[in-house]
Amino acid sequence: MSTTAFTARPGASAVDIAGAVAIMPAGVKFAVAGQAGKNFGVARYSGTGALDTSFSGNGKTSLDFDSGTDAASAVVVQSNGKILAGGSTVQGSTSSFALARFNVDGTPDTTFSGDGRLTTGFGTNEAGINGLAIGPGGKIVAVGFSGDDIGDQRDFAVARYNSNGSLDQTFSGDGKLTFAFGSGNDVGVSVLVQPSDHRIVVAGTTYSGSNSKLAVARIGTGGAFDKTFHFDGQATIQFTLGENIGGHAGIASDGKIMVAGFTYTNAGGHDFAVARLTTGGSYDSTFSGDGRVTTSIKRRAQTSRTAPWSSSTTGSWWPARRGPGSP
Repeated sequence: MSTTAFTARPGASAVDIAGAVAIMPAGVKFAVAGQAGKNFGVARYSGTGALDTSFSGNGKTSLDFDSGTDAASAVVVQSNGKILAGGSTVQGSTSSFALARFNVDGTPDTTFSGDGRLTTGFGTNEAGINGLAIGPGGKIVAVGFSGDDIGDQRDFAVARYNSNGSLDQTFSGDGKLTFAFGSGNDVGVSVLVQPSDHRIVVAGTTYSGSNSKLAVARIGTGGAFDKTFHFDGQATIQFTLGENIGGHAGIASDGKIMVAGFTYTNAGGHDFAVARLTTGGSYDSTFSGDGRVTTSIKRRAQTSRTAPWSSSTTGSWWPARRGPGSP
């Protein structure tokens, strides 16, 4: 077991929090991104768990976007070994998407937005990245949320960037897209680019009062909803009434979509929750009978639950440490 410290402040506790991990191209070294004090923090490790000193001299580096608090919650490694970290930067009462790219040696990549870092606002007072993916041509897709810290007004937010960090104007006209599953809070958690046709799959959570569902959308390469996916491009997943929270997704070789999270139980706890959708966005009945399975690690044996399908619902959930007003 080992830990890594970025900061040491006399008389106070250092805030070094890992947010995401990615494997390097050779499959041995790995990169971790998160928050280092008030900055983005990135560390690279060898396969033995030791810090890789060929990265920034000591295996770790931090990057400041401005005077506020910066935190990375997503990381991907490009095929050339460059590390891309995404999250949020907070300035006063406003937070924005934040992206940084590092060269193999740990220095900021100046071919990316001029100084290795960029921010993107959505015209709201809150925005943050939770997931990243690399598409064809090195284009970068980021998903998270945008909204106002007043009532239920957070939506999924997606941005696509060219490999140099500029917004891709061929995506939704300006490189940015926001959308809701209902009238409540929605947040994107993960993003995938389908290898076969480069369509974008985003997953997260949508809330309606005290109830929530996992939410999945599929978007075409130009930024329009893919209407071949559950009729309107959006689908939700419910295991039980009450809390169904998550949105960590994967795509199988046959194009089926796996989504994981947790669900509330009648006993007052929570269980693992996993669903599989067909390429058309419906529950895959070849998976646990109805496309859904829940698992209790300590309380009960594995069981599956049936719940109504809905393509549109309302809701609210967002990760901690995501800008002003977040818990």
